[in-house]
Amino acid sequence: MFGARRVLKTPPLHTGMLAAYGGALDGAGALFSVLLSAGVGTAGPRRLLEGLGFSSGFFFGIVSHAILFTEANVVMPVALLHCSFATLIHKAIRFWIVGWLGNFVGARAIGYLVATGQHYPTDLGAYFIISVYVLRKRKAGWAGRI
Repeated sequence: MFGARRVLKTPPLHTGMLAAYGGALDGAGALFSVLLSAGVGTAGPRRLLEGLGFSSGFFFGIVSHAILFTEANVVMPVALLHCSFATLIHKAIRFWIVGWLGNFVGARAIGYLVATGQHYPTDLGAYFIISVYVLRKRKAGWAGRI
């Protein structure tokens, strides 16, 4: 019921602010996953540490009630019980658009802050791993995957 109310009744400005916060937390989780796994040579433990690092950002987003744009997908069946299909579609599309834009802005902001305000020592390998991820993303394009 809580999620359905968020999709149906949260004002767009509030949604945008919570979505930017959620994007920043996910961006911080992505950075933490890279830093946590830097220097681990074996693939299995490295992937485990990367997963734990990224999920920490996601966990803090859930605990703090930040908004992710995929949240509407989970609550749409319950929300359909409380309103008409047309209203739900209108509210869900607005939630998706504002949530996606907010997540994008928050992730870009944390990425910019990390890139300009942080110095990574080259001996840890974190700088190399981050640069490899960035190069892969640029090569794959906008919708590419690592």
